[in-house]
Amino acid sequence: MQGLQAFFAIVATDWRERVRSNRFWIMLAAIAGVAWLCFPSASANYIVLGINGRHRGLYSSAWIGMVLAMLSIWTSLIGFYLVRGSLARDFDTRVWELIEVTPLKRGHYLAAKWCGNFAVLLSVLGVQCAVGLCAQLWRGEDQHIRLGALLAPVLLIGVPTIAMTAMFALWFDLLPPLRRTLGNFAYFLLWIAIPVTMVRSFSTVPMHGWISDPYGITIFQQLVQERLALPLGEPLSGCGICGLGARELGTFDWAPWTMPALQVLGRAAWLAIPLLGVMLAAPLLDRFSAPRHRAAAAGPRWSLGLPRAVSRMLGRTGHGVLLDAELRLALHGRSLWWWGALASAMAAQLLAAAPGDAGYALLATWVLMSQLVATPAMREAESGAGPLIFSAPHAVRRILIARWQAVALLLLAASMPAMLRFTLENPAVAFATLLADLSLATWGLLLGAVTRTARAAELAIFVLAYFGMQGLPLLAVTPAPMWTMQMHAAMLPCAGLLAWLAWPRMVDRSLS
Repeated sequence: MQGLQAFFAIVATDWRERVRSNRFWIMLAAIAGVAWLCFPSASANYIVLGINGRHRGLYSSAWIGMVLAMLSIWTSLIGFYLVRGSLARDFDTRVWELIEVTPLKRGHYLAAKWCGNFAVLLSVLGVQCAVGLCAQLWRGEDQHIRLGALLAPVLLIGVPTIAMTAMFALWFDLLPPLRRTLGNFAYFLLWIAIPVTMVRSFSTVPMHGWISDPYGITIFQQLVQERLALPLGEPLSGCGICGLGARELGTFDWAPWTMPALQVLGRAAWLAIPLLGVMLAAPLLDRFSAPRHRAAAAGPRWSLGLPRAVSRMLGRTGHGVLLDAELRLALHGRSLWWWGALASAMAAQLLAAAPGDAGYALLATWVLMSQLVATPAMREAESGAGPLIFSAPHAVRRILIARWQAVALLLLAASMPAMLRFTLENPAVAFATLLADLSLATWGLLLGAVTRTARAAELAIFVLAYFGMQGLPLLAVTPAPMWTMQMHAAMLPCAGLLAWLAWPRMVDRSLS
């Protein structure tokens, strides 16, 4: 009984720790807004979960449930960054050392942490379901509410997906090399790789069988082929977000989903796998929670100082001294793999044969710089030095300006090979790169000040870099440099103003 009480106490503590923070509610509001955009009106110029680029289901409970089930793929990405850090926080604050001497078993402790992660992600799914119901009533295409038809896809596809996410968050907190930015980037790559490899592997399984991929994509594909091949009378292809352009919107009626017993069993198996993963992590808990593993979490490190001439030049003024300190802090303790990867990416910017390949190298450079962009706003909150640093006259605004300048200068230095190359080949691309650097520095400080976590800015950079590889010209500067310039020129002043307003509030919270 005592162990059971301790189990539920850990789950409740993790839940309260998250829901009382502003960033949780900000993220939840953003997720609800994105869910609403997944149900555009009939007059909108895009559709979500489209068939053949222009067909979608009528907004019935059954179709909305299927859209939400497929949306859980994106929930598994955002949710990972929302819930991870609970186990690492217990290591860093030495709470684990107190729990370690209690009768609570290692497996039960990890199961409680997994349940805490899972509960938060379930609340996200619940909010998305509520938004789906509101969208069904508001759009008015089918106002007959059938909760069973809406919840069945969410429970059988979405819940196993987020259960896997809760397990990955636990493992990435447990393994020392994956606790920081490297782990954030590694999970993003894993999130991309799983649907691609799994869907290819499971695409030939029998229809209505018990085998399916963890995200349930093959189940949806099989249902589309079974239900729509004859009515539409054309080869079928799907898309997550489809721009209609001049094409006319087509709709179809999506019947409620009755899952065969074998498929229910298969989805239950995907729900059991995370529990097995949690139990397998228990024997490693004592080993990787040791202080030596916490200190060496990022591997060998190397600090590169600024050239003496630069330091002497900056040291002539008070603001220059502050900027010099910010630059040194940003570069301090970077791991050897980071320096090697950054040098390779910068060389590829200059030496790549095609401009497009240089653009990919630039995206890789920004991904490598993501931690440097995302963490400056959190420096005092993590070190506890806010009362000392911000006690100087006018320190709040001076540090904000110096910090932004330091991040912007380092981004410009990292992308300098590309700017030199494109200045000769295509000046518009070089100027778009310059504006993207300034925009990233500004948005990184803003997201850090608002959410009080580095993960929001890191996730934004990862997602934009991924879409850039698909051709979205927000960070991909080579396909449409004029559009990229216009977007960053429009967003940069807005981000700067918001960061200027949000920074003092973040400082006040760090001092309280």
